[in-house]
Amino acid sequence: MSLDTTPTDPPVVTDGTIEGGDDGERRQELQAFLSDDDAWGEGFYQWADETPLSDDDPATAPFLSMVGSLDFYWNPASERVEYEAPTVPDDWETREACAGIDSWSTASMVEEELDSLGETVANTLDDYFVDWEPTERRDSTYHEIFGRQFNGGDDDFLEEEEHEE
Repeated sequence: MSLDTTPTDPPVVTDGTIEGGDDGERRQELQAFLSDDDAWGEGFYQWADETPLSDDDPATAPFLSMVGSLDFYWNPASERVEYEAPTVPDDWETREACAGIDSWSTASMVEEELDSLGETVANTLDDYFVDWEPTERRDSTYHEIFGRQFNGGDDDFLEEEEHEE
């Protein structure tokens, strides 16, 4: 493990909306996966095994202070858990929370690692925790790709003789 630290508390993701509607119900479920089911810990340790950050890296302290601002949400359009990672403010030199950032290179590394952690945790949620069925709408992406018979979607419209063919 490159970074020898225990996971921070999971970010709070129970509030918010995404384009096209409110996703509060799914955020509550995601929060439960992160907190109660330890998806956060699993994703964090997986990320920590691969990160170039180390305990004495100047980017580590500001990174850890910004982790709580990660946001996870269910995107019904892609039918995946997605995330938004915070960015280092342009005036990082004057912000106390960014005290460990000593250059734009360090700021960039903090942002890259926040993005990497967000991606790892979102994938962990998708792969091992979230088991939500794809949309049943006839205009879903699956129907666009595979046609009207995706998952037997057209069966309701077939005549009895056609079912037997």
